[in-house]
Amino acid sequence: MPGNKLYLYGAIARDGSTLEQRLVLQMLHPNFPVPLQVMSSHLQFRDLTPGDRITLHPGIMLETTLLNHPGVMIGYRVNYQGRSVA
Repeated sequence: MPGNKLYLYGAIARDGSTLEQRLVLQMLHPNFPVPLQVMSSHLQFRDLTPGDRITLHPGIMLETTLLNHPGVMIGYRVNYQGRSVA
């Protein structure tokens, strides 16, 4: 929707492609009928690497870590008021 702003966070792939690059390709035909560039919301991409700590909002912290997985995978932990979800 016009006027909406979405923040998209994701890891850089092993081949060096960013989340935005991969999402642009995924949204092409035949996977999806509408290219990402047509979306009227403002999309802001943020590339993450293992060990990043980002304040999403005052008091809300996002932490990333490398996961034990055959491919390159990043885990996310969100901390708020002494509680966490991962």
